[in-house]
Amino acid sequence: MDILNNSNVVDEVKRAENLNLNTFNDEKLKDSLSYGANYLVNKLVKFKVNAPKAIKMWVEITNENITTPLMQEDETELLKDLKQSPHSYLSGKNQETLIIPLQGKNGKFEAIVDDVKPGSKYRYIFINHKGKLLTRNDPRSASLPFDVHGWSETVDHNAFDWGSNESDWITGVDPRRLKHLEDKKNYGAPPKMIIDEVNIAVLGGYKNAKKRIDKIVELGVNSIEIMPVAEFAGRFNWGYDGINNFCPKSSYGKPEDLKELIRYAHEKGISVIMDVVPNHIGPIGSVQNDYGPCFDNNKSSPWGKAINFEGSGSEYMKKYMVDMSLNWLANYHCDGLRFDMTKFMDSDITMKLISSTIRNHERTKDAILIAEDGRNSKRICSPLLPNEIVNPLETAKAAHKDHSILYNLGYSAQWGFDFQHTLEALVTKKSIMGLEPSLEDLQSEFHTGVRKHDYYNWERTLDKIPEPPANTHVVYHTSHDEIGNRGAKRLVLKILSSKLKLNKRIHGGQKETSKILFELIKRRSTGANIWDYSFQKNIGIKKQITKTEFEHAYKSAQALYKVATGTVFAYPGPKMFMMGDLEGELSPFKFFAEYPLKNNKNDIHIANKVSKEKGYDVGEPALKDSMLYQKEYTDPEFKEHIQRYCCDLIKIYKENRALTNVKKMKTHIYKHNDVMHVHKWNNFNVVIAVMNFSNKDYKHFKLKNLPKGTWQELINSNDKQYGGNGHLKNNSCHTDNDYQLSIMLPKDSFIIFKKIE
Repeated sequence: MDILNNSNVVDEVKRAENLNLNTFNDEKLKDSLSYGANYLVNKLVKFKVNAPKAIKMWVEITNENITTPLMQEDETELLKDLKQSPHSYLSGKNQETLIIPLQGKNGKFEAIVDDVKPGSKYRYIFINHKGKLLTRNDPRSASLPFDVHGWSETVDHNAFDWGSNESDWITGVDPRRLKHLEDKKNYGAPPKMIIDEVNIAVLGGYKNAKKRIDKIVELGVNSIEIMPVAEFAGRFNWGYDGINNFCPKSSYGKPEDLKELIRYAHEKGISVIMDVVPNHIGPIGSVQNDYGPCFDNNKSSPWGKAINFEGSGSEYMKKYMVDMSLNWLANYHCDGLRFDMTKFMDSDITMKLISSTIRNHERTKDAILIAEDGRNSKRICSPLLPNEIVNPLETAKAAHKDHSILYNLGYSAQWGFDFQHTLEALVTKKSIMGLEPSLEDLQSEFHTGVRKHDYYNWERTLDKIPEPPANTHVVYHTSHDEIGNRGAKRLVLKILSSKLKLNKRIHGGQKETSKILFELIKRRSTGANIWDYSFQKNIGIKKQITKTEFEHAYKSAQALYKVATGTVFAYPGPKMFMMGDLEGELSPFKFFAEYPLKNNKNDIHIANKVSKEKGYDVGEPALKDSMLYQKEYTDPEFKEHIQRYCCDLIKIYKENRALTNVKKMKTHIYKHNDVMHVHKWNNFNVVIAVMNFSNKDYKHFKLKNLPKGTWQELINSNDKQYGGNGHLKNNSCHTDNDYQLSIMLPKDSFIIFKKIE
């Protein structure tokens, strides 16, 4: 290895720098993808780092597996050695390294080095603005094989073979690829998108996650959302404590393994959404603030220090987050990004800069961008103007003075919090996050994405902003949050807990309720006698649950779970399910995380604190308890019924344009009956979805304000094949002269009708 400063290689360097990055001809992407250790050609690597706090920098490189700490024990000796640069240098246990100076200007440092093998380890050495010598890994590492405190590793992104069909996928020739819709009449995320939310730790790493791809293909799902995999401290985590946003988690596999998973998904027709975290940096192992002004000392976030997006020197972190987004889209071929809790970025300027820059590049312009935000603002998904896409940086600068520029942030969709809360409240008959079980709210959410009273908040009444279409909301009945942060229970068990009034039958709160319910489920699956009062008393139940009472509540919970699932499919836009929910999984999804500091030992203080908050050990036991398909959490009959029901629902959904691409929609609620119907049509394809949230059978229920014609029942959740009793099924039925359709409507049921004449 040597620095390239010989005139004989100038032409080769120029040719290398002009190569198309990652085989895509997009010159504007070049700068964003050029940071870190970027391979050019013939093992030439440009080491480039954005370091406004640095005065002088070097890169230290070795071909050995160097596991010594980043910090040298004797910095004085290191400083002395650096006077002889470049040179060979012995570090640690006779590991040969090369230290090379980086040329710097305006806080950007770089050097091109030859003969750097992929997999070489490196770190940066620099003197900061306070005169202190620091040794740190790369804040934009492509790989950190020794976790967050270790050396960086070079990765040649151009070397991965994406296969012969990937070009058709990326360019959109393959019609299975889901992409952002730019048509003003049909703006946002594709309505036909059905997402399976997955966690790589639970699936056993990138390679094993291929099995999940096979399963969702079998179910009929067409996309996955991967919970964050950016490098974090420890072996496993939900992913929201990431410290290096360019680098896939090393304990799950190599960067190539993640690419192989994404390639495999594309081959199977599955689009990939990557979950990323722009609102904070994880608490252990971050280095960004050593290189530049990462944090804003005048602000805070729910997770500690706020990222500096609008203070002095904020260009540093703005660029970091923009380039991070482009990295996942370009280098890893993700089809979209889900941005975690964007309102806590506290910077709509940065939000818009990210979306407009992505739309500015030919390679990434049709990426699906989903914001988990929570403000219910029309601004988030209002489309960008053409000039804003052409000039992202100028638009961001102008927004500091002209706040009307922030009336359109350009995201494809936002998280449907209101829909989830209302739907869960309707099936559990309990208030959720302040939202009551309200049909009026559900009706409003079908049209605007938000609850009725929130439609009038100032964020939604800003002048000149039309209401974004329904497909700018991703809806779901549970995500990782609603399970993992609320007792680890999936929706069917939440309904069961409510039906049994379990919180009134035990000593303690939600934590104890979950423990007891899971204990009942596990023992029931083994055939154990759980109805003996002495047993129930021993596990904390103070008022006995009889077998008849339990089985009746469990059957009703299953029925309402099918109603909730059907309601998600009735919504006119993209939908999402937590992995296992379409298959009748009863296993918990717990919060799990390992908190190591040094020598692979857990930080007992943090681990104990979080475990106390959750009510269980959040370490390896929580991870193991969250695995899919555990026998002790499996009800084979329920699993069979739900999977058959969901597969048929997805098939019907895909076969009817009125469901996947609704042109017109009307809704009607029957408040006193706890029933709602949704009437949707696309030209001659006309359907009605009916949700009965009540525990009452109706032999003659009249749906109002429907066109004349003959209607065929496509699916009824009360069918025996789905675990119902099969009563009150409908044959062909006809609209009467008063535009009413008389149907049989079982309690706790969901039905879809199609107009056939």
